[in-house]
Amino acid sequence: MFSRVRADPPLAAPTRGAGTLPGMFGRSFRIARVGGIPVNVDASWIYIAVLGVYWLYVQFDARLDVDSTAAFGYAVLGAILFFGSVFLHELAHAVTARMSGIHVEGITLVFFGGFTSARSEQKGAWRSFAISAMGPATTLVVAAVLLAAAAVVDGDTPLPRLLEIVGRINLFMAGFNALPGLPLESVPEAGRVGGSVLEQVHVLAAAPADLRPYIESSYYGESGVDVDLTSGVELRFGNDTQAARKWKAAAAVLADPSVTVLDYVALYAPSHPAIGGSGHALPPVP
Repeated sequence: MFSRVRADPPLAAPTRGAGTLPGMFGRSFRIARVGGIPVNVDASWIYIAVLGVYWLYVQFDARLDVDSTAAFGYAVLGAILFFGSVFLHELAHAVTARMSGIHVEGITLVFFGGFTSARSEQKGAWRSFAISAMGPATTLVVAAVLLAAAAVVDGDTPLPRLLEIVGRINLFMAGFNALPGLPLESVPEAGRVGGSVLEQVHVLAAAPADLRPYIESSYYGESGVDVDLTSGVELRFGNDTQAARKWKAAAAVLADPSVTVLDYVALYAPSHPAIGGSGHALPPVP
């Protein structure tokens, strides 16, 4: 699900620096390394984890014949199963990329699920497609295992219902993530673009002149439109709505002198951008 669009670098120079801005999103935290692949958790994930546990607790406490302590325990188990399945989805992307000789910068769990930072387009369209497809395929297997377990586990406890809920969620996620966004390596025969490629065009067209010399390329991943800067820093736009505002937010983050290295800037909510990582220096002034 990666499409790549090159950007022509005009003139001018951007401001320097980067920092964390307050808001609903926060800095990501590294919690582990799996096979040498960093695993990060964005601060926004914590909110969703808490909400998920609370929602499951309410469901079990109100509808099933269990006490509050047991309901809370099942809710925590449900959250572990769900976020564990999200992690397996992203790990499948990362492992497939590593097996293809592609550098994987890390896995990050965020409020909407997760994403894997890897330059899969470096190996061509079909290998990029294979890497993208491995995530939904893994999620489909997880869904099948959970639904099968729900059918054989003792029905006198809430466990079968819990397994069924998480299994159905994984089934939905497998279908949703399988929606295609094939890599673009040539001009379409019809002379027109659409879908994820058009979203990238909209985002790149809205780039301010001062930042354009730093744009290396863009691609469309699980988190939406991502723009790579020449130094390796990634700007994550999500979709192409409010593209101009998101670029202004990116410029403000890059102009903050308090931080000079980072991996990405998340711009999904332009009024509350966030940064993460410390693996790349900011681009030099041309």
